[in-house]
Amino acid sequence: MKKRLLFICLSLIMLLLLASCVLNPDSTGNDGKNQQGQETVSSAPIETSSTVEQSPVDIDALIKQLEGMYMPALLSGPDEKIVSFNVERYEMNETEDNAEFWVVAKTNDKKAEYEKKVFVSYYYNPMTEEWLLWDTRVGDSSEWIIRPLAGVSKDDIALSLRNSSITITANDEFWNFNDQTIKELNIEKQETDLNSQKDIVSVALTLDDKVMEASGVLDITYRFVNGEWSMSSLSGNDSFTSSVKPGLDLNVNEAMLLNLLDGEKFKFGAQNDEQDITILKNQVSEFTIVSSEAGEKNTQKEYNITCTLTKANAVFLLDVSAQYSYNDQWNLKPFSISAKCSSINITGTWSGRCEYHYNFSGYKGIGLLTINNENGVLSATYTCTPDKITSGDPIVSYKCFLETYPSMLRINMNAGGLLSESSGRWGQKDLSIKLLVDEGILEGTGDGGEFTLTQQ
Repeated sequence: MKKRLLFICLSLIMLLLLASCVLNPDSTGNDGKNQQGQETVSSAPIETSSTVEQSPVDIDALIKQLEGMYMPALLSGPDEKIVSFNVERYEMNETEDNAEFWVVAKTNDKKAEYEKKVFVSYYYNPMTEEWLLWDTRVGDSSEWIIRPLAGVSKDDIALSLRNSSITITANDEFWNFNDQTIKELNIEKQETDLNSQKDIVSVALTLDDKVMEASGVLDITYRFVNGEWSMSSLSGNDSFTSSVKPGLDLNVNEAMLLNLLDGEKFKFGAQNDEQDITILKNQVSEFTIVSSEAGEKNTQKEYNITCTLTKANAVFLLDVSAQYSYNDQWNLKPFSISAKCSSINITGTWSGRCEYHYNFSGYKGIGLLTINNENGVLSATYTCTPDKITSGDPIVSYKCFLETYPSMLRINMNAGGLLSESSGRWGQKDLSIKLLVDEGILEGTGDGGEFTLTQQ
């Protein structure tokens, strides 16, 4: 046994010399790196202690060897350094050829101090009569004891906000935290209690978006959990105020919008029979911006407009929505136009081409429609004169009464009595009339014939 202990001491002396070379750059010529090419853990002296009274392996040599070893599990980041080792106990097996050590390693990374369990085992080589390092293991991180060394930092606060789903309200707008929105962050007040592992901070924030910016103060409480500061409560997220950045406000007036609306078209008429109606600004009256709304942090803006469009034969009441969106610049989306035809005015004389049908006979000719308005009741006379008058082609002429349907731009022409005796065998016919607003045309169709007329 004495011989064995002699070999143990010699081997540990060799390990100590090796560890010293690893830790001392001047003696190794390796520029401060260990045998694996890794940077040494720390240049500062490491405190060592042991509660073990007797050991077959030299404790100081063990610690020196641990100190020089590259142990990724022991040092979790480049800023983490070893502060101290304490060998708590060791065990040897019955044949005294295997020794196991339990070590407590203390490290810190300037933010926190860690206590980690390290297991080390040696085995005795009877051939060389040496104790050789066999295994090293660092305890599970869930078993580490971690204490904060400093309060929460600006970077910690920014990261905790970015990783949260917290929103703030400023002028009824919701703001999320991300790399783009946090423009400026300053700690105005900080109360750090390392013993209770609690930190209370007041943070002044300036948030940035495409058009708006917001500012306010958050009161945040952090708790030190699992080795890091974790947000536990937040208040003040409803006290922020926002404003439009200088030069990015959208200044739109009625004259500008009317000029933009000039020449726009909207569809109107019966289903599957709609026609395009053109808006000309000289036909527009009572143009008024009745309201405006902003959304998505003022990157979307909508102006709601009412106006009257007076065409030659119809009057429309328009509701117009002008929507702008901002993406590096303000862009106007296509107008949204809702229309109601309030009245149709077709009184007067209309003339053009006509065609009259009777069984399998008929003729083409010149049509004439004269419409009168007597106390709101529309009546008319309609005449279709053949291009070439023969004894077999009488002039069809009869009275009719008109019913207007502004929502469809339609007029029903109901026959009301013959005006020409020669048209007796041909008879009078009901026709359906469509008003083509932009063209100023009446198109009549039906079993009795058809016409296309313009106003005189």
